[in-house]
Amino acid sequence: MSVGCRVRRLRWPPGRRCPARGAALKVLVVGGGGREHALAWKLAQSPRVQRVYVAPGNAGTALDARLRNVPFPGILELAEFAAAEKIGLTVVGPEAPLAAGIVDA
Repeated sequence: MSVGCRVRRLRWPPGRRCPARGAALKVLVVGGGGREHALAWKLAQSPRVQRVYVAPGNAGTALDARLRNVPFPGILELAEFAAAEKIGLTVVGPEAPLAAGIVDA
């Protein structure tokens, strides 16, 4: 799986390095359905991915040792978690968090 940091449209925040050139990437997958489980499962197979967090996750993601479920109390709390864990990539599955403004947090 390619991270795609060479794509010109993708802009990294100031002070952040491109994941393909730096250390292993931490990924956050937002959602608790089967689609998000499949995305997290496939992301976890990449040698460039250090850890995959799933918020809130489900029973299937809880059983996979490569995935870690995290609570999803709200968008601001999830943004704080992402900053604290130095998440390099966030994948949002369901439309509800997008409509609530998760990309603006």
